[in-house]
Amino acid sequence: MAKKKTEQGVDVLDNAQEAVQPDNEATQFVQPSGVMVRLRENHPLDSYGRAGMRFGKDKWVEISIDELSHAQLEALLHDDWLQVEFISQG
Repeated sequence: MAKKKTEQGVDVLDNAQEAVQPDNEATQFVQPSGVMVRLRENHPLDSYGRAGMRFGKDKWVEISIDELSHAQLEALLHDDWLQVEFISQG
């Protein structure tokens, strides 16, 4: 791809490449310390079990990420009846 100069002599391609350079601070990931889970209001029952745990509509259940296996976390995240929020460290 050829570089084009504008009337002001600015190299357009170079500016575009500089604009998309990743910012090291912006690419850091937040490690979750846990999840909060509750049953969605539209579920026909007041209580519901998934991944060996029970959840209700009235309060959030806080679970440490260390207490969940990968399979349990996947089950919670992909269950349409459950509302899952991640808890971040700090």
